[in-house]
Amino acid sequence: MSTLTAENILILIEQLPPLERERLDQILIHQPTAPAKVKAPLDKRVPYIPVPDRTKEWDWIEQHKYDYAGKWVALEGDTLVAASDNRLELSALIKAAGAKQPLIHRMSSPDDLLYIGI
Repeated sequence: MSTLTAENILILIEQLPPLERERLDQILIHQPTAPAKVKAPLDKRVPYIPVPDRTKEWDWIEQHKYDYAGKWVALEGDTLVAASDNRLELSALIKAAGAKQPLIHRMSSPDDLLYIGI
């Protein structure tokens, strides 16, 4: 038995009498086509997480930049969660305070060298 291929089917169609060819043509034209099932594309992007408004934190930093010069600070809104000279110690203080997503910032000191990005 021969395999069913498009070429074999076309040969069989050519062998049909003219009336049968016309009938086949009408069947194919009027046959409703089922829409192909389209799968949603896989979304490989990272889901959007809105960035919290940190205006209050940056205002606090501007107001207290001399009080905490050279220290690491953690802020939630305009509230100081913790402050420390050591970043690791600050992390422990934040965890103990139970802060969710504080802004962590090192306050610049007049003794700091100028950062030029090299």
